[in-house]
Amino acid sequence: MSFVKSLTLSACVVATLAWPAQSQVITQQLNLIDRQVSPGSPRVFDLPFSRFNAALGTLNSVSWSYSGNLQYLFRAVGGPRVFNGESGTFEDSFGEVQWFNRQVFLRDTTGAQIANPFVDNGLLQAAAFLAPNATTPNYPGYELRRTDALAAGTFTWNTPGGLAPFVGAGAGNVSVYAQIAQATNDSQMQIDGLSRINFTSTLTFNYTPRPANDACGSATVIGTGVFNGTTTNATSDFGNASSCAGTNDTIDVWYRLVAPCTGTATITTCSASTNFDTTLSVFSSCGGAEIVCNDDSVCSFNQFHSRASFPVELGTSYLVRVSGFNGATGNFQLAVELTPCPADYNADCTVDFFDYLDFAGDYAAELPRADVNADGQTDFFDYLDFAAVFSGGC
Repeated sequence: MSFVKSLTLSACVVATLAWPAQSQVITQQLNLIDRQVSPGSPRVFDLPFSRFNAALGTLNSVSWSYSGNLQYLFRAVGGPRVFNGESGTFEDSFGEVQWFNRQVFLRDTTGAQIANPFVDNGLLQAAAFLAPNATTPNYPGYELRRTDALAAGTFTWNTPGGLAPFVGAGAGNVSVYAQIAQATNDSQMQIDGLSRINFTSTLTFNYTPRPANDACGSATVIGTGVFNGTTTNATSDFGNASSCAGTNDTIDVWYRLVAPCTGTATITTCSASTNFDTTLSVFSSCGGAEIVCNDDSVCSFNQFHSRASFPVELGTSYLVRVSGFNGATGNFQLAVELTPCPADYNADCTVDFFDYLDFAGDYAAELPRADVNADGQTDFFDYLDFAAVFSGGC
């Protein structure tokens, strides 16, 4: 028996989802504002950061961008301080010229030096300082003699070993080493512990995110239509979940198909936009029974794309799993079509007595629509064919 019917389902709307973003960033501010640098003794400032949560995706690189300055503060000790304007140097009452040492460098998560924001990290002659100025308002009794900018820069980690300390739970630390010291002894002019460092920086995690529907429990809800997706950077929920691909299709993403009508659903990745060897399977629930599975289906685009059909009931959810043979991953286009139940004559997505009444009315009027077996005429054979499918349900 041949039974053909064409119906338009207003509830079955075609929808297209955009390809997922392939790169995202997380930034954290790591700053030191007006922090004291003691004379003679180095200070190490830990800058804690939140490690990258691997559940978000794959970390590709970490960059640390920074800038800042050192502020040198001085005080007079034990006698007058004289500034020799001709020579441009600070001198005490004995005519000694003073030297000062300053160091700043950055340390990674292991404490190893990785960057030096000073171009010259050695001694700084007092002659290079500014002439005496007004007492700084923030620190009465002291004078701000000089501000040195730290050379702005960026340090990047992009190897597996370098990235490993940035991934995991809890906090990690990078650090800033800073020291300002008086290289020669002077009893009248001293660099003081109130010298300061200002350091601003941004730690940036660049990563490839997991697909939003990577887990079965977060399956994207769909109806009929066309949906763009990817398995790139996805993980596996239940190991080898498909029966038709051996032990090879472990990487997957999930969709929750809510049937808009009772009938037969057909899902396929047969599209020029699908760029890898796919597998398709359908489950009754997450971790539940497999309903159907297909690895390869001959398509006009690629013989390694997939197609599967299965019966659905109005309002019931079905878990559609998209994976790749032998661990293959990539982008795909999933198309979902639904052929209504032949007994749903009035196309209201419900098979009931109204379908029989509507058919009987059209049949009595010998309307072309009642030619359900599509033989070109409305006759008793149409009645017999419809009665058979109606009594059999879907």
